[in-house]
Amino acid sequence: MIEVTEKALDVARLFAATDQPGAGSVVVHVGVVKGEPAGGGKSAGLTLGRGGDMEAELAAIEADLRGRFPLVGVVIARRLGRLEVGDHILFVGVSAADRDSAFAACRDALERVKFMKTLRKQEHYLSGK
Repeated sequence: MIEVTEKALDVARLFAATDQPGAGSVVVHVGVVKGEPAGGGKSAGLTLGRGGDMEAELAAIEADLRGRFPLVGVVIARRLGRLEVGDHILFVGVSAADRDSAFAACRDALERVKFMKTLRKQEHYLSGK
């Protein structure tokens, strides 16, 4: 399941969609807007926008994961718009019969979602940066 929205992510609903019958392991990552970005300074939030067909790029990631790992469920949800520090920005959830597959697939999805070509990100800083 792929979701791109400007609304707050409903983590409980997304988890429920990930937790499928036949799964022995469910691994979830919820990304949060950081108060201190990797580049330094203090964040006042960020704006995420589209630079193309995000749904298609996410669907390709999902299809590739399903082709390489024995997964039961895959959910990737990305939030767009103006986000504040502490807001949920990303949900990646995978379920599989075994934990090794679930952890590996979740990590792989995260690394790929981090560098999406269709995502535009603008960090907003508090005064001083």
